[in-house]
Amino acid sequence: MPYLDLIFIPIFALYVYWIWGLLRALSSDAPYVPIRHEVLQRMLAMASPKPDAVWVDLGSGDGRILIEACRTFPTIRGVGIERIRPLRWYARLNILIAGLSRRLTIRGGDFFTADLSGADIVSFYLLPETNKRLISKLQKELKPGAQVIFHRHPVPGLQLAAEDTDYRIYTYIVL
Repeated sequence: MPYLDLIFIPIFALYVYWIWGLLRALSSDAPYVPIRHEVLQRMLAMASPKPDAVWVDLGSGDGRILIEACRTFPTIRGVGIERIRPLRWYARLNILIAGLSRRLTIRGGDFFTADLSGADIVSFYLLPETNKRLISKLQKELKPGAQVIFHRHPVPGLQLAAEDTDYRIYTYIVL
C-alpha cells in the first residue's frame, strides 16, 4: 500500500496545481474557456494565411487553435502566448502528441507586453474589455495586411474583412 501513496501523492499535487492555475485564469484578462470545435473550424475557414505565415494566438490556453491551424495550413508556424503555467504545460503536451513541436511554440508571458510585430495572423477569444484594450497594441505593432481573427466580441478600430454572424467570428485587416 505505501507504493500507492507514491503514485497518488504526485498525481494529486499536479491536479491541485492545475486547478489553482485555472482559478487564477478566471480573474485574468483571458479566462480559460476552450473554443468549441465547430467555431474553431469556421474561424480557420475565414483565415487566409500566406505560405510561411506566423500565426500568434493570444491567451492560447490548451493550444487547440494553433494545433488546428497548423493541421489546416501545413506551411504556417504558430506561437502561443499563455500566462498560466499549467495551461502552457498542457498545450505543450497537446502539441507534442499532435507531432507539431517543430512548428508550434508556447511562450509564457503577458500578451500586452509581448512583441507581435512578426505576426501575420493574430487570433484570440477574450473578454470584450480586453479586446478593446488590445486593439491599439495591434494597430501599432502589426504590419499592414496582418489579419486579426477572433470569436464572440467585435471591436471598432480595425477594418472588418469578414464576419460570420452565426458563430460570431470576426476577421479584421490591419491597415
